[in-house]
Amino acid sequence: MTNATTRDSDTMLSSATSATKAAKDTITGVAADVAESFRDSMNESKASGADAISRLARSTKDAAESMKDEAPQIAGAVRDAAERVEKISADLRDMSFNEMLDSITDFARRKPLVFVGCGLVAGIVASRLLRSND
Repeated sequence: MTNATTRDSDTMLSSATSATKAAKDTITGVAADVAESFRDSMNESKASGADAISRLARSTKDAAESMKDEAPQIAGAVRDAAERVEKISADLRDMSFNEMLDSITDFARRKPLVFVGCGLVAGIVASRLLRSND
């Protein structure tokens, strides 16, 4: 090979290496932006879910309060359930998305039938809610 051919080959290799590095850097940057956007979206959804659960707990406590004179034992059980729901809301608000995902995965491993059952119930509730909106 001549010196000119070697130089041209080295220049092309250097250009290809630079282009590959630039493409990798761009893809890495885009992937990081997408991941951050996804995390932000999930955190907003998590906060909305925690707020909805908190409202449910408040409503449940109000229901318990209204029945405490007629059925104090039932009111106590309903109040206890509302407090557990409030704790779930607080835990959800305090957990990061990754912690929440780890917790769900751990629960699914420990109690797969309960996890599947919860999924079925959630699907049925969601489909009824969607049908009622039509």
